[in-house]
Amino acid sequence: MGAFDLPILVILNNYLFLGYYLRKYDINNKRIIYILGIISLFLMPVFDSFIINNNSRNDVVLNATSIFPIFLTLSIYYLIKDNYKKIKITKYIKKQIVKVSNLSLYIYLFHVLVLNILVKLLNKIWIQDRLYENILLFIILLIFTFIFSYLISIIFDYVYNKIRDKIKTINFTNK
Repeated sequence: MGAFDLPILVILNNYLFLGYYLRKYDINNKRIIYILGIISLFLMPVFDSFIINNNSRNDVVLNATSIFPIFLTLSIYYLIKDNYKKIKITKYIKKQIVKVSNLSLYIYLFHVLVLNILVKLLNKIWIQDRLYENILLFIILLIFTFIFSYLISIIFDYVYNKIRDKIKTINFTNK
């Protein structure tokens, strides 16, 4: 089946159903989700430091078969969902959130490529052999992967819109 085998496809399909369920229904005891999210945030770099792996695509702590990203994502989702109306957001911040949300598919598509490139570059110049270095690397990769994926997405979206506008102006009817 190429890059994805059947168990991974089943897991990814379950993510789809989980997303639908979370949007449609509410969980009563969210405190457990928050605690598991915080524990996951701290355990991911700890377990990752025990696994010597320079390939971020096959990192067992961060891939689709790991439970850690699920708990972290669930806790962030509920934190935003439950507190969104309580937070006073300026127009500038709302505008930035809308920009990121409009580019979220591109950011998602480019983040693996950017992450792999950053891991290769950082592993050439910095060998992390202590736990705090691995935690620092995790934070650096998180921030720079988002920034570079976002910038590439802006460029890609700009080029796509220019090409789309140019195609719209072409008259395809026969004369």
